[in-house]
Amino acid sequence: MDIFDELEQLEDTAEFKATFFALQVSNQLGVLLGRRGWSMSELADRMGVSRQYVDQILSGKQNVTLKELAEVCHALQVDPASLLSKPARHQKRRGQQS
Repeated sequence: MDIFDELEQLEDTAEFKATFFALQVSNQLGVLLGRRGWSMSELADRMGVSRQYVDQILSGKQNVTLKELAEVCHALQVDPASLLSKPARHQKRRGQQS
């Protein structure tokens, strides 16, 4: 068994899928914050939580509940389904011109 076979098996686990989903959601939240020009502190103020808590959510370190995700989406004024869309890119891909 080579490394690619091992990776393929890993990708089929619930743990891998949960981790990928958490990273995707935290990435989308970061993109949404950036689009609004908001800091983590501003989102925290709108949610009534600490900036450290928002930082944990955005870094994927905080395992949030659906209710907490709904509260984040409410503060950002976005549909929760937007967190499941294709991950946005922060930077241009290599080879693309400005």
